[in-house]
Order: sequence, then structure tokens, then C-alpha cells
Amino acid sequence: MFGIPDDLMPPTRRELIAWMHEMIESDEIAVTPLARDLAAAVLRPVRFVPLRVAEESAIVTRALLPAKLRDGYGLKSGLPDSLLLALGRRAARLTLPLMPSRLRMLPAARTALRAG
Repeated sequence: MFGIPDDLMPPTRRELIAWMHEMIESDEIAVTPLARDLAAAVLRPVRFVPLRVAEESAIVTRALLPAKLRDGYGLKSGLPDSLLLALGRRAARLTLPLMPSRLRMLPAARTALRAG
């Protein structure tokens, strides 16, 4: 779905996750000054949004990043993030099934699913 040749993809989800963990723990993936600059644009794409609001809205990004990368980006995450994310996850599980796919999925995801 992402244009990655089959021979480069791990054959199972379990092997993909193991490969991802291996890459993150290795020195092959590191947060560089350029990566930090690019992350700033991703985490705060609209400059007129106050920095504090933009930082708080990045809760999912902070929570999903492995600790090594989160630390490299200087993103703090703790118990409040975990609690908010757990509440959000529960709310999503309850509401997403009720939403039409046009609202539930990004157009690119729908296109990829149709393509097979």
C-alpha cells in the first residue's frame, strides 16, 4: 500500500514490529538537528495557534513515539498524557464505528484500500 517492494517488507506483523524495535534501539535511527527543525513544523503547522495549545495537541505524537525518540525531540510525556490518551482511545472506540467511512478514514487511506 505504501509502494514498498514485497521483498523488503517483513512477512508478518510480528516481524515488522520486531524490525521496528531493532531499528529504534540501534544507532541507525537518531534525532538530528534537522529532524528537530522539521518536527517543529509538524507539531505546530499553523503559527497563529499559541505554542502551549500546539504542544498540548501533540499528545498522540508524544505518546506514540518510543521513549528514545521522544527524548531526542525533547518531548515530555507522563501520567496526564497517558490518562488523556486512554480516555481518547475509549471515546474513539465508542464513536468511530458510528461514523461513515468518509469521516472515519482519510481519502488516501480509502484510495489505498480500494487499490488492494
